[in-house]
Amino acid sequence: FISKGRVYLENNFFLQVYFNVRTKTTAFALIKDEKRLWGLDFDSIRGWHLHPEENPDDHLIIESKTIKEIITLLKIAWNLVTSKKTS
Repeated sequence: FISKGRVYLENNFFLQVYFNVRTKTTAFALIKDEKRLWGLDFDSIRGWHLHPEENPDDHLIIESKTIKEIITLLKIAWNLVTSKKTS
């Protein structure tokens, strides 16, 4: 079972959410113009890891997060990336 969805935001931004039961992968990514600007994932290889807005290709190992914590981190990332794009 795989579930994948997008939440469309303003100015060509969207939040992509992905879950794969077989691989036990969960992923949240803030994307603009098909490029990941920030992400938070869990997979069976790295565990929980962050793709920070300063370098979204990085994989920074982090402790597990609740959905409330993920939403808080997403809000912080949204504020950072949108302030960079408008300044």
